[in-house]
Amino acid sequence: MRALHTNKLWIGWIESFVGQLRSLVNSVRWSSEVSI
Repeated sequence: MRALHTNKLWIGWIESFVGQLRSLVNSVRWSSEVSI
């Protein structure tokens, strides 16, 4: 049960990290398109 809880914590952390990374990439891509 404890391992399952740890897995859920990891999954939530990874999902939030991926979301941050994706928004960062989108903002960089958008700013590069604007500068062109």
